[in-house]
Amino acid sequence: PVIVLATSEVDNTVDFGLSGPAPAAIGNHVFCDVNNDGLRDLNGLDNILGNADDEVGIENVVVSLFASNGTTPIDNPNIDGVQNYTSLTDADGVYAFMNLLPGSYVVKIENPLLGKSISSATTVTTDNTVDNDDNGSQSVPGGVVTSPVIVLVAGETDNTKDFGFIGTVALGDLVFCDDNNDGFAIPTVSITLPETLMMKLRSQESFSACSQPMAQLRSMIQCLPASSLTP
Repeated sequence: PVIVLATSEVDNTVDFGLSGPAPAAIGNHVFCDVNNDGLRDLNGLDNILGNADDEVGIENVVVSLFASNGTTPIDNPNIDGVQNYTSLTDADGVYAFMNLLPGSYVVKIENPLLGKSISSATTVTTDNTVDNDDNGSQSVPGGVVTSPVIVLVAGETDNTKDFGFIGTVALGDLVFCDDNNDGFAIPTVSITLPETLMMKLRSQESFSACSQPMAQLRSMIQCLPASSLTP
């Protein structure tokens, strides 16, 4: 407005409010991709919530935000000081990055959870803004998962960046030397040997598993009292 000043008058009431671009946001789900098809089926293939094939969110996954080069961390605009912007998924697997400037970003999961560390086999590697599809590329099983470059305009909220993971299993047991060819492993026992037997063993040449001296040792052990054998 027009400001009229009298002689010697000081008017410190004329203020101007300026605003930057409307803040933007990125977010959505980290989920368990039971059938490994790269799509989140919350109710599973049977479309019944509560069964084993439900593709639920994964809790306590650390999601990090980077600049478009994928290496420069973004500072958290919601906290004073300099702090890399990370988000921890909630009980439903939801993460969010709020109050972002317009620009290009990359979302990463640098440390997938043990047991749910393999990214879905089918991944969308472009910023297609389609919800409930896997957007995480992983070059090494269990390694870092990276989104495509995400371009945000002022005021945009992109809640379509999802990351699917499949569960892993472990397989293993014992590889053993079957001396008597009966198909069974001998249980591990702790043996207390009398000094007289120890002297006999010391007089033998070196022996190893599946060798003739080992068979001699077994026959000697059979003569020991049961009290000297500790399972």
